[in-house]
Amino acid sequence: MLFRSAVTTAQKFTIRFNGTKSNVPHKLTVTLVLEGDAKHPTSTFTVQAHSGTPKLACDPSTIDFGQVSLGATVTATVTCTNPGTDTLHLDEAEIQVIDKSVPLVVTLDDKTITPAKPLSGGVVQLEPGGSLVFGVALGPLTSTNGVKMALKLTSDAPQKETLVMLSVNVSRSEEHTSELQSHLNLVCRLLLE
Repeated sequence: MLFRSAVTTAQKFTIRFNGTKSNVPHKLTVTLVLEGDAKHPTSTFTVQAHSGTPKLACDPSTIDFGQVSLGATVTATVTCTNPGTDTLHLDEAEIQVIDKSVPLVVTLDDKTITPAKPLSGGVVQLEPGGSLVFGVALGPLTSTNGVKMALKLTSDAPQKETLVMLSVNVSRSEEHTSELQSHLNLVCRLLLE
């Protein structure tokens, strides 16, 4: 399509695309010619008309590492797919947790996400039917407290945010427990004497 207009006049125009419906995004190039501007006589704008909707689905959506020994490291993978009909733009990936010192690292290709370091600014594009695999590593665990976290993915899908819930309970191993018990017995005996 070609629109011509003198530089001194304001023009409004509407572009309607009445193509066939399909799962493939349609591209339409519109060229706007501004007459009378010797330096920039032609400007080209690309307009995209999309006929589909992106979606983000992650599996598993919940990871419960269960009871884990103190000092251990646990790993898992999360596969996220785009079952939608348009390209999905993953804009941000972050870990939500109260204690930012939790030793959790999530990787996506050469990108690393930690509680203190989210990814932002257009992380990746995912075509319809495509998938991403996130690696999740938690540890070494240094606290005996249970920890609940979430990997929050923000995209242009209609639901905007997708959460993958992560949880773990840390326990002392039998060796650490008996070692601690023997120290407590010694302290109790010393206090009683």
